[in-house]
Amino acid sequence: MRQIVLLILSSCCLSVTEGADVTDISRLRQDLLRNYDKNARPVQSHQNTTVVKIYFFNYGFEFDENTRLLTLHCLVALIWKDELIHWDPLLYGNLSAIQFYPTEVWRPDILVYNSYEKSELDHFGNTLIHAQSLNASNSILLWVPPASLVVECDNVDFYRWPYDKQRCSINLTAWAHDGSEISLQVQENHTKARECR
Repeated sequence: MRQIVLLILSSCCLSVTEGADVTDISRLRQDLLRNYDKNARPVQSHQNTTVVKIYFFNYGFEFDENTRLLTLHCLVALIWKDELIHWDPLLYGNLSAIQFYPTEVWRPDILVYNSYEKSELDHFGNTLIHAQSLNASNSILLWVPPASLVVECDNVDFYRWPYDKQRCSINLTAWAHDGSEISLQVQENHTKARECR
C-alpha cells in the first residue's frame, strides 16, 4: 500500500496504459459515474464499513508559544475502497487507473475535531482523486488534499526552554458517520503519528 501511495504522489498525472485511448477513458468514466450517487457512502451493503487510511506528509509547521497554537501545513493522503467504482482493465484498453475531480465521487467527510478555529482540509480544491483498479472487482481511491491544521496544545511546558519538547494532538473524525460506517486509520510514516482511541 505504501508503494502505491508513493508512486501516485510522485507522478500525480493521468496514467494511461498502453493500448488505451481517449475513447476508452471517456467510456470508462461514463460507465463508472452512471447512476453513481456521490452523496451516499459507496458500499454494496450499508453494513459494510468503509476503511479510510490516512497518511500525513508535513511540509512545515508553526508553533505560537503565547497562544499555544500549532499550525501544521501538510498533505493528507486518504486511501479507501469505493465498492461501486471498479472495472476490468481488459474491457477498457488495459486502462488500470483513472482520475476524478473531487466533486464527482464520494469523499470521506473528515474534519479536525479539536480544531482551534481555522483548520482547513481543502475539500473543494482542484486536487484530483486517483482510482486504481487492482482487478475486475477491486479498486482503491487516493485523494491528497492540502491542509492547514490548527490546534491548541495542552500542557505546554517551557521549563527546559530552548530545549523543551511539546506534545500536541490532532484528533480527526468523520463528521456525518460513526465508527461502524467509517473507520479512520492513521498510518505511521515519516511523520511521527499514532492513533488515539
